Amino acid sequence: MKHPLSRLGLAQVDLGELEGQYRRVHFRQDYLLAMAGLAIFAASTALLSVNDFQFIGPTPTAFALLAGRIALIAWTIWLAVTFRRGDDYARFDRCLVWCGLFGVTLVAVMRLTRPLDYLHNFAAEAAFTLILFLMFRMRRPWLALAPTYLGLSGLLTLWFWKTSSSLPPLAAISLSLVVAMAGGYTMACWAENLRRRQFLTQRAEAEARRQLERTVDELRQAQAEVRALSGLLPICANCKKIRDDSGYWQQIESYISAHTQAQFTHGLCPECIARLYPQLGQGKNETGQKI
Repeated sequence: MKHPLSRLGLAQVDLGELEGQYRRVHFRQDYLLAMAGLAIFAASTALLSVNDFQFIGPTPTAFALLAGRIALIAWTIWLAVTFRRGDDYARFDRCLVWCGLFGVTLVAVMRLTRPLDYLHNFAAEAAFTLILFLMFRMRRPWLALAPTYLGLSGLLTLWFWKTSSSLPPLAAISLSLVVAMAGGYTMACWAENLRRRQFLTQRAEAEARRQLERTVDELRQAQAEVRALSGLLPICANCKKIRDDSGYWQQIESYISAHTQAQFTHGLCPECIARLYPQLGQGKNETGQKI
């Protein structure tokens, strides 16, 4: 499966590391959205416990659904507490998916306990499908399992279980579920791609700023070195010492070493060797060549 960042023209970089950076930057926002969506979903299913006892009475099925809804609420609280620091986003993805699938399974079982002509919940489930698509960020395709499962299970229940319903309302509710799934998936993918492009743009801008700052520092350093040796240098006509800005006279080697990165090594030129040490080399320089 093609990585989402590679679709944005980044096939030649370390996509795993880049994905990690992206998730760490946006995890807090993803966490809050997912917890809000899951809390709405868990609270809405918990409110339907009253309807369970109304339609099927105090039966084992009703108590099993109640236990499942309590477990869904507890799972939601556990997710909110465990991953509030955002130190393991990959594990959070897996737990979020399984929690969503568990909740949708409760909804699917609940549908089968309702009368054949009961269609009130399906209109709300279309809205829940859209909410889950927008709040479960589309980082990976399998994160769409929960909302897609909710919509498809609703369609299957409508057409294969609610057989006593008239066709016009059945078709209208089915169309709303299909629109919720298609629209939610499209909007979620669009929002995720837009956010990834913004992340890459901000990352490129930050790198460009750092490179510009390094270049400016190098130019300032070079300009300071050039300015240090520019202009007129007062030099003694006899001993060749140089007067600095403070009025002190320094050896030319000391002055240049202090204002540049040059280092001096001493030797004698051929003329000085011949004049000072005529007995050495008999007119030859220190390399052995005749002068």
